[in-house]
Amino acid sequence: MFDKAYISIIISKLTGLTQTPARSLFIDIWLTTHGIATMCATNTCDLDSLEIDSILKDVFEGVTKIIEWRK
Repeated sequence: MFDKAYISIIISKLTGLTQTPARSLFIDIWLTTHGIATMCATNTCDLDSLEIDSILKDVFEGVTKIIEWRK
């Protein structure tokens, strides 16, 4: 398993977010990535790497905007 506290610290340093929003950002990105990876592993996903990249960027930007809006 991974150390969520350690990852939150890294994301906090990279983004300037405090640790609680950084943890939320990590969880949302991780769950999205895990879902896509699971679908790819079970051959139920026909997305190419550019589409996956776009989805992950959109999720990152969307979650970041929501976090900023909540401040």
